[in-house]
Amino acid sequence: MAATPSASPTTSPSASPTKLVRVLVVVVAIECAVALATGSGGLWEVASDRAQPADYLAVAGVAWVAVLAVCGLLVARRLEELGRRVEVQDEHLAAAEVPRRRLAAITYRTEALLGAPAGLQIALQPIVDLTTGRWSAVEALSRFPDNAPPDRWFAEAHETGGLGVRLELLALTRALDVLPVLPPDVQLSANASPQLVLDPAFHELLDRCGSHRERLTVEITEHAAVTGYEDIRAALLPHRERGLRLAVDDTGAGYSSFAHVLRLRPDVVKLDRSLLADIDHDAARRAFVTAIVLMALELEAAVTAEGVETAAELDTLRTLGVDTVQGYLLARPSTDPAAWQAWARRDWMRHAGLRGERRPERRGVTYG
Repeated sequence: MAATPSASPTTSPSASPTKLVRVLVVVVAIECAVALATGSGGLWEVASDRAQPADYLAVAGVAWVAVLAVCGLLVARRLEELGRRVEVQDEHLAAAEVPRRRLAAITYRTEALLGAPAGLQIALQPIVDLTTGRWSAVEALSRFPDNAPPDRWFAEAHETGGLGVRLELLALTRALDVLPVLPPDVQLSANASPQLVLDPAFHELLDRCGSHRERLTVEITEHAAVTGYEDIRAALLPHRERGLRLAVDDTGAGYSSFAHVLRLRPDVVKLDRSLLADIDHDAARRAFVTAIVLMALELEAAVTAEGVETAAELDTLRTLGVDTVQGYLLARPSTDPAAWQAWARRDWMRHAGLRGERRPERRGVTYG
């Protein structure tokens, strides 16, 4: 159970200055009443012919005390107004302090990871070619020390400004480190935001890859809206001419993903899981996927379905002309190199519970 916070001295009833002034005013008012009732003659004596000097002094004293009482009331009211203003200002300051502290915590956490890059691990998930039935590629997925979702880590790092790009660059560097462990005919797919693609450090990293660049597919993801399509295409063109592949992730998740496909002209179109759920029973989803497959044919792009969870879904996607698939049905992401090596020996169609012919090859369109 959380401890109950103690009352602040500025808000404690025993320490309120306005209440103290009120008490004093009440005491003064009582004294005025007593003086009026018991003073030497008081007002009644002054109004009569028998008034003595002492009576005038008594009345003057009462009047003075009354003035003090009125002033006390005015002071009390003013203190209350000031107190309310201070409370409102304190609330505003407290509200502004929360996001500042959150941003400071994100900055500290991200900088700590950048200083100890081994804390970021890479999990791989296989991508299986439905034409050959073989493992043709893997997607590199980041795993963080606190096991928090990777999307949250990257999104929060981008809130700090430059740390978002630095964190993405670290993840891409760590992903490229696993390429020598993989079979030479297996592609590596890794995520990159538009901000990273336009950063000079990204291009320096790709230039250092040498021949490994031909085995890399960059998946464009969104941490912020994409506005400079031409800039992205121009930035990636020299690398694509040297073998780099471009994929658009989460196609079908929203209108922007279709804009990515039309404007970036990728080599791979990756279907979002939202299009695949129960596709074997949903005619509308089948029609939607068919339309994307036809669009990809026109663009000479391959189609990958990610998030496949049942054999019926996989069999339907194979019938619709999807090129490659990935998902829990085939294998969960793994950080174990031994598991990666075992994937090369696996009969993926039998593993997925499928029988029968593989999907016919689409001329001119391959993933690997």
